[in-house]
Amino acid sequence: MYSGSECKLPPSIENVRAFVIWCLAVEKLKPDTVKSYLTGLSMANTLSSNVNQNFMSDKIVAMCLTGAENISPYMPKKFSNRRSVSLDGLKVLGHRIASSNWEEDSKIVIWAACTMAFFTCSRMGELLADSASYTDKITTLCWKNVKFYDSGDILVFLPSTKMSKTKGDFIDIFPFPDKLCCPSKALADLYDFSVHAKNPDSPVFRFKSGKYLTTSSLNEVLKELMSDIYVPGKDDFSCHSFRSAIPTIIANYAGRSDISDIKEWGHWVSNSYKLYTKLDKDKRKALFSKLSKIIMSVDQ
Repeated sequence: MYSGSECKLPPSIENVRAFVIWCLAVEKLKPDTVKSYLTGLSMANTLSSNVNQNFMSDKIVAMCLTGAENISPYMPKKFSNRRSVSLDGLKVLGHRIASSNWEEDSKIVIWAACTMAFFTCSRMGELLADSASYTDKITTLCWKNVKFYDSGDILVFLPSTKMSKTKGDFIDIFPFPDKLCCPSKALADLYDFSVHAKNPDSPVFRFKSGKYLTTSSLNEVLKELMSDIYVPGKDDFSCHSFRSAIPTIIANYAGRSDISDIKEWGHWVSNSYKLYTKLDKDKRKALFSKLSKIIMSVDQ
C-alpha cells in the first residue's frame, strides 16, 4: 500500500479506512469510484475468507465519503484538452497514412480501425487487442464476429464493451457516401488484404507480422501523424477523439438532428444504449443515412 503497510484478506478496518483516504486525498478519485472499489473489496473478502462485511457501513468510512461528496462541487474542475475528429481531420489522417512509407498492411489495418471507430462511435479499447503480442480471443474482436452483406453493410459483434462486458454488443457499419473514408470499404479492404482474415479466430486488427494493433500503439501513430494539427497539451488528439467525433459534429449544428439521434447512434449513456439496441436494422440504416447527410454538409 501507499503507506508501506501490508494488507491481507480479510483486511482490518484500519487498512480499509487508510485505503479510502488514499483514494480520495492522494489519487483524487471520485466518491462513487471509491464506493465501487469498496464493493469489489467486500466481494473479494467474502469469497476468500467467507467474511461478509460491508465496509461502507463503517462510520469513519461513511464520513470520509460523505465529506468528499459535500466538497466535490467546490473542487476545481478538470478540463480536457482532447479534441474530437472532424470529417476533414479524418481525411487528412487518411492522406498521411497513405503517403507514409509504412508497409501496405500497416496502412490498411490502421485506417480500418480509425474509420470504424469514427463512424460507430466505438471505444478503441473495444476494437483493439490489449497487447501487441498476446490477446484474449474470447473478448477481442475477431473475424468470426464480422459478417459482410452484399449490400456493403457489415454487422459486427463486439465481444466485450464497457456497457456490457460479458454479453457484448452488436454494431452496424454502413457504406458512407464519400468512398475515401467509407468504413465498410475500409473493413472490406482489410478482409481482402489480410493474411489472417481466413482464420475466424484471428483478431481483426492484426498486422502481417502477427502482432496486434493496440490502443497505446495507435495513440503513438496519431501523435506522429497529426502533431502539427493537434498540439499535445493544448488540444490533445488520441484514440478517444474518435469516440466523440459524430456527436460533436452534430451537436454543434443545433436543429439539424435531434439529440436522441446522437445518443441512439453512439449509445452515449446507458438508457440510450438500450434504446439503440432495440432499433431494427432498417431503422438504424435510416438513422445512419440521416447522420451521414449532416456530416457531409457541415464539413464542406
